[in-house]
Amino acid sequence: MKKFWFLTCTAIILALSTLAVLSYGAEGKSAAALPGNTFKTKTKTVAIFKDGYGFFLREGRAHLIDGWCMTDYIPRATAGTFWFYTLENGTAVNTIRSTSKNMIKFESPNELVQTLGDYTGVQISLTTPEVVTEGELLGVMNDLILVKSGKDVKVVQIKDVKTARILGQPLLIQVDNSKPVNDVTVRMGYLQQGINWTPTYTLDLISPKEARITLKATITNTVEDLDDCNILFVVGVPNFALKNQLDPLTAHSLGAAVLSAMPPSVAGPSQAISNSRSADMLYKEDETAVTGTPISNIPVEGLQSLYFYDKQELDLAIGDVVMTTIMTGTVPYRVVFTWDVDSGKEVYQHVAIKNTLDAPLTTGPVMVVQNGKPVSQDYMKYISPKAEGRLKLTTTTDIRTAVKEMELERQPTQVISSREYIPVVSQGQLIVENLRNETSEVEVTWSVQGKVTEVTDNAEVQSQPQSSDGLNPKSSMRCQINVPPGQKHTITYTYLRYLRP
Repeated sequence: MKKFWFLTCTAIILALSTLAVLSYGAEGKSAAALPGNTFKTKTKTVAIFKDGYGFFLREGRAHLIDGWCMTDYIPRATAGTFWFYTLENGTAVNTIRSTSKNMIKFESPNELVQTLGDYTGVQISLTTPEVVTEGELLGVMNDLILVKSGKDVKVVQIKDVKTARILGQPLLIQVDNSKPVNDVTVRMGYLQQGINWTPTYTLDLISPKEARITLKATITNTVEDLDDCNILFVVGVPNFALKNQLDPLTAHSLGAAVLSAMPPSVAGPSQAISNSRSADMLYKEDETAVTGTPISNIPVEGLQSLYFYDKQELDLAIGDVVMTTIMTGTVPYRVVFTWDVDSGKEVYQHVAIKNTLDAPLTTGPVMVVQNGKPVSQDYMKYISPKAEGRLKLTTTTDIRTAVKEMELERQPTQVISSREYIPVVSQGQLIVENLRNETSEVEVTWSVQGKVTEVTDNAEVQSQPQSSDGLNPKSSMRCQINVPPGQKHTITYTYLRYLRP
């Protein structure tokens, strides 16, 4: 009885002492590494796409034991995007393993003491003839092993240990090296769902010809904490053929309990890549909607190359929604009026901005202001550098329009494909009156059913055959005119069409 009491008191004193030492060491120790060969990683860079995915790049300093180390973090990586590499010359990642059979090899108590010194802070399982003890390894003191299990500290005598193993299913990484090394820098890259960004602009009309444009990104983060991270906002439409499948290493390490809580689009019935249907999926992804709830509506920006806006030193915790400025600059603009004759008499006022910046302007909503006052809000489409885009401001009452059309002549009846047709020549006039105090640039677009034979103002003409009326194509016209203040401008056109008698 006395022996048991002495052992218990000794264990308690040692445990409290060890906890104090470890508590002190945790505060003074760098966050870049953990004890043993489990290395702590930190996310350095995230490339965020608009469709709710991000490509993460984590980094950590790893201590090798017999050429192996373990990660402290297992992401929900997309199939085919999960990879590791080392930074030191002469080293390379050879094998990555996910397993629950992580036995700690030893042949004597002394060897176990030396080996356990590398695993302080790791979740372990110790088997003795009487009991199995599991928890966090606090350390080894004399002939005792201290294990924290919940709120309790359990004591195991070294001489009684029959087997020891690492708990859980961490990712084990084997590093090859051309010369002996104890520590390497490991980087981990992966595509993961749970983070997205949406762009918004402010266009400030600071003068009659110049505007200051500001691009802000709103980030929604639901996947992992980011501390002092480099963020890359991706412009463009990426192709990730397997983004709705989980990587087999991730699926095995996380386990079924974690996967069941994930979105259906990622944690589907089959986590690993199915060889029997992967080929079909590669070709059908564009034909069907992605399963699961979309994070946001993604505007299509065409097939331009990917571009990355860069933002340094950003902090985002899980659950945060953050808006940050990622670009600002001054661009030239001009006021343009548009009249779509086919839609009615209304004339709309636009600002046409030219992208003189080094970066493209991605698709997104724009708030137009002038002297601190709201002018309009519109949706800007993608504008590449040196290109021009337009934003609609409002309708204008200072430019009036009118349409006149008359039949000029009817030619003799013609027989075409055993049917009779009457060729009719018509003329139309589009009248634009400028009531403003300055010359107005007006873009006029319209169409007719027939073949255009003549048009003024160097108007562009495009004809498209109509299946319902093969003899009379749809002819679309477009021209740009400048109307001085207080004056009218008339656009004249003639066209030929065939009518049945």
